[in-house]
Amino acid sequence: MFLIDGDFQSLFDTNVNVRIYQGSEDNIKELKGILSTFSKETDNYLETDVPGVYTLNQSNNPVTVSSNLYTCLQKGDEISKSLDSYFSICLGSLSKLWKEKLPNATIPTTDEINSELLKFQNTSL
Repeated sequence: MFLIDGDFQSLFDTNVNVRIYQGSEDNIKELKGILSTFSKETDNYLETDVPGVYTLNQSNNPVTVSSNLYTCLQKGDEISKSLDSYFSICLGSLSKLWKEKLPNATIPTTDEINSELLKFQNTSL
């Protein structure tokens, strides 16, 4: 969650705390707007007025996103490839599957996991 003037939000479903030690009220307002938009773009669970990660995960068609999100996704894809697949920005749907199973004290089947893995193996930016 990021905190600016008492507002809390998250980025990529991760709590972020931003502290500004120097700057004008205009700087704070500008940063707050950027982070608020990026928070909407990176939310994997809620549809927002800004096309982003949620929209990408729900659509089978190409989705146009902001240049900031595209750059972030490109960097994540680059890191995924450089680490020989030990990290992937495309595991959101697999993570969601596990979260859905936890309340019932079950785990995904091998077929369910493989199905989710197939979804992102052919994903490209």
